[in-house]
Amino acid sequence: MWTDEIWLVINIDTGVQRMTKRQPTELKRGEVPVKVLVEVEPKALRPPTLIRTIKIADWREGLDVSGDINLKQLTISPEEAELIKARRREQQLELLREMGYTITPPPVAETDGNDDERQQAPP
Repeated sequence: MWTDEIWLVINIDTGVQRMTKRQPTELKRGEVPVKVLVEVEPKALRPPTLIRTIKIADWREGLDVSGDINLKQLTISPEEAELIKARRREQQLELLREMGYTITPPPVAETDGNDDERQQAPP
């Protein structure tokens, strides 16, 4: 079996505009890149013509990300990422509490009290 990666550039109004083997770097307004991974078994490469349907769905459907991510930006800072993680962690904990789970903090690692001595260099 071989695997290949292709990129489709889809215009919101007119559909697929082009296909390329490399990630598109210059997009026009209204264009969205879509990465497609193609896996083909050698036995499949024979007549009749192969036909497959690719359905692209909204990955955000069913997720509540409106409160913690501004999806208009392509990148976020490390500080924003930590804030998003903290908010989502709290949302997950609250959901588990509502479902009747008891949340306990993770166990604290035990130390023998000699950590400071091991880290110091000999005189």
